[in-house]
Amino acid sequence: MTYSPPTGSSTLQPSHLVHNLVTDAQQLERLLQMCDDVKDLRGLRSSGPSGGRSSGGVSRPTEDAALDEARQLVNTELTTATTHLVKASAYIKGSVAALDRALSVWEGRAQHGDGGQ
Repeated sequence: MTYSPPTGSSTLQPSHLVHNLVTDAQQLERLLQMCDDVKDLRGLRSSGPSGGRSSGGVSRPTEDAALDEARQLVNTELTTATTHLVKASAYIKGSVAALDRALSVWEGRAQHGDGGQ
């Protein structure tokens, strides 16, 4: 499923923006909890070609294939979620730094192009 950011001038109004950010923060908290829960799932990490099945156990190739597919899907989405979280953090930090530099120029504490120093 793909989500797109809301568009339109009304989404940039402070009241709408704050509401959307609160909702986003709740979703972020849920995503972090899900990522934390995933690491505790038994059998999520394959221990070899058998998919983690102990030797001497009953062979269930159809079940093993289904579990391998589900395991790979969860691992893929966990990797994607982690990548998105790292990028989101970097975007936020970059936005804060850029706005801070712009405010420094505005307030006369820095000149444009000197990095606010």
